[in-house]
Amino acid sequence: MKLSKKEVEKVCELYNLGKLKSFKGIKGGLSNHNFLIESEKGKFILRGIGQKITPHKRKRLETEFELMKFLDQNKFPYFTPLPIENILGKILHEFNGKNFWIYKRLPGKSIIKFSPKKGDKLIKEMAKALATYHKYSEKFKKKKSGFQNYLKWVLEITEAINPKNTNDKTDELASKEKEFFKKIILRELKNNYSRNVLLLHSDLDPSNALSQNDKVVSIIDFNDAEYGPRARDIAISLRDIGTVRNKLDKRITKIFLREYEKINKISKEEKNEILNLMLVENAAFFSWAYNSMKKEKHNRLKYMQEMSKLSHNIINGGKLLE
Repeated sequence: MKLSKKEVEKVCELYNLGKLKSFKGIKGGLSNHNFLIESEKGKFILRGIGQKITPHKRKRLETEFELMKFLDQNKFPYFTPLPIENILGKILHEFNGKNFWIYKRLPGKSIIKFSPKKGDKLIKEMAKALATYHKYSEKFKKKKSGFQNYLKWVLEITEAINPKNTNDKTDELASKEKEFFKKIILRELKNNYSRNVLLLHSDLDPSNALSQNDKVVSIIDFNDAEYGPRARDIAISLRDIGTVRNKLDKRITKIFLREYEKINKISKEEKNEILNLMLVENAAFFSWAYNSMKKEKHNRLKYMQEMSKLSHNIINGGKLLE
């Protein structure tokens, strides 16, 4: 998504942000497009929607906006992207074929990497942030889990892998791993993931946790929020925090889970589900990257290789969480 100065000036007018001073694109993200706008009223983030606004997508956005307001009203101890209404009373706006919404820029910076000196502290901060979010999400409106439908969707996009050029490394890897990931999803479709269903963040990795003075102060990107088993959220965060050289680090895993449980206890059954759910997420990312990845397409093979290697290492590594 590209924006002209005239378009951003119109946005400032629509959202009552005052006179535009500057704007620039923000790197990162595999689906949506973010821009930093500085106006006479402060700094704001314009979030461009990278997907077509279908009825299903609109409903998910409405849930996301409702969640942000709920967290704000209930004094959630982290800053979150509270949407701003424009002069027409709308949050989501379409302009020149581009869909977007606006929120005030939040304090903190994404956690790029865990240095040896600060690593353990930030790992604990991530675990604390996720556990705290789950405590609040438990009080948000209850709905039926959509996890079975999610698994069916992952199976669908995995089955859709149809490599045509076996001389291409990406096609070669997709062809090699298709049945491997398909078996993972077929196995999980038989399981009942009905424990602790809540509205998950679904992507609380280091890029979506903003830190300041070695503390997580803001949580962003609730774009994938959907109802499912709490263990899925733990699996996603743990994978993105605890993977070192395509293997899950046992020490990081213990630190993360121990800190999480200071706020939220995890049952033995849930702990046993974490690795299987991690494999599901790896299958989803692998298949989505192959079939649908548009932003950062040059990194598609790298991401697929990472998901493949990590998944095989999980399966070959035995029990990690004991």
